[in-house]
Amino acid sequence: MGLPFRSRSMAVLWPTFFFLALSTSSVVNAADDAPTVYEVLQEYGFPIGLLPTGATSYELDKSTGKFTVHLNSTCSFKIDSYELKYRSTIEGVIAKDKLSKLSGIQVKVLILWLSIAEVIRDVDELEFSVGISSADFPASNFDECPACGCGFDCEDVNFRELQNGVATPCLLNQTSSYPPFNLCLLSLSAIAPNTNTRIPVKLATSQQKSTKSISK
Repeated sequence: MGLPFRSRSMAVLWPTFFFLALSTSSVVNAADDAPTVYEVLQEYGFPIGLLPTGATSYELDKSTGKFTVHLNSTCSFKIDSYELKYRSTIEGVIAKDKLSKLSGIQVKVLILWLSIAEVIRDVDELEFSVGISSADFPASNFDECPACGCGFDCEDVNFRELQNGVATPCLLNQTSSYPPFNLCLLSLSAIAPNTNTRIPVKLATSQQKSTKSISK
């Protein structure tokens, strides 16, 4: 006697469920008990400073290397003579010592905004490619995460703009596991909403180190 209809249906569906579970098991997101996106960068040979503070979540397909990183907002800052912009969503493909097919990161060269398409690590150097040209920098320059607004030089900033009653960056995202930066403490005497007001920035005297260990 054959299986009842319900039993036959379950016999067909179980292998399908099993296949789907296997096919999605390689996708990691920050909601799981997974490493932070900064730790993932390290696992693939990159320093954490390739991303600014404020990464809230990510998705990574380990079988293909495709990833998406979500920041809590768009982000811009200057490093030396370069100005960088990060969209709130960054996508690309990651492999050991190589980031490719990047979207969401731009650098200003002279008067042009160019998209960073690829980052390759060669021993202690990082090569940033914008397609038509590339530039090399020591990997150690990116051992810390830049902060939106002030990059690696928050402690050198004396003033920040107050726009629409909200101070522009130099305040770090304290929900992130990183970085070991000085916290910028704003000293406000009065706030005038919907106006641009310059306000002094009082800096912490010692660095606030992350309690999360970072593997070298």
